[in-house]
Amino acid sequence: MELLYIAIGIMICVLIFKVVIEPNIINKKVYEMLRELETDEFLLTPCKGRNYDFTLENDEILMLIKILHVPKNSCVTINSKYTWRLSWGGSSKKLGRVYPKNRYLNEIIPFLKEIRKDEKKVLKVIMIYPNTEKVLRYLNESELDVVTVKDMPYGYKVATYASFVQEFNDIINIK
Repeated sequence: MELLYIAIGIMICVLIFKVVIEPNIINKKVYEMLRELETDEFLLTPCKGRNYDFTLENDEILMLIKILHVPKNSCVTINSKYTWRLSWGGSSKKLGRVYPKNRYLNEIIPFLKEIRKDEKKVLKVIMIYPNTEKVLRYLNESELDVVTVKDMPYGYKVATYASFVQEFNDIINIK
């Protein structure tokens, strides 16, 4: 009986860590990284209770940033405008491997569907935390294309936490 109580206690501690503590740690790391970009030109604002986590704005652009937490050995596939799939698992040493685990990313649908009217140009950015092996997009039923920071699939940009600062000029460059 004591073993059962210990197991339940450990499960509760892990649940509290995953639901409460880990998201706060991630938000703090992203906030500190975005503070580096905050200059006289850009203003950073954390957002709670919204479909996005941060705004970064200047005179011309309002950037809405949503953090998407994924495993490092993963692949994100953009199937359509509002349908994203996360595949993860397996050994990263095997080229051409199949990811054994999949799920749809329903948590970003409200952010993707949000329409924001503003005088400034609104740019939606999905920041993949901490990193992913690749981001793919379906061009049609059978063709896939690798999405880079320079691409704007369906009007938003996709970047990783690991390369956000280095690729910031490409992110704010809207064509």
